[in-house]
Amino acid sequence: MNATQTQHRILNEFGLKISEKTIQDIMDEISCYLSHQIDRKTKKLISEQRKILLSLDGQKLEDGEDAL
Repeated sequence: MNATQTQHRILNEFGLKISEKTIQDIMDEISCYLSHQIDRKTKKLISEQRKILLSLDGQKLEDGEDAL
């Protein structure tokens, strides 16, 4: 599933408008983690805590761009 498909699914299932760029950024972070390109300290913290908390932060709207 790509960022555009994910954006549509989130909108349809949850009624949330999230920019495609924000979704792509999150997908890139997850991809980085899954490809084991994460630094040792972060990997150690995740291993110890056994969970990851993802957070989204709203941003100032710009003309013509989607935002939270």
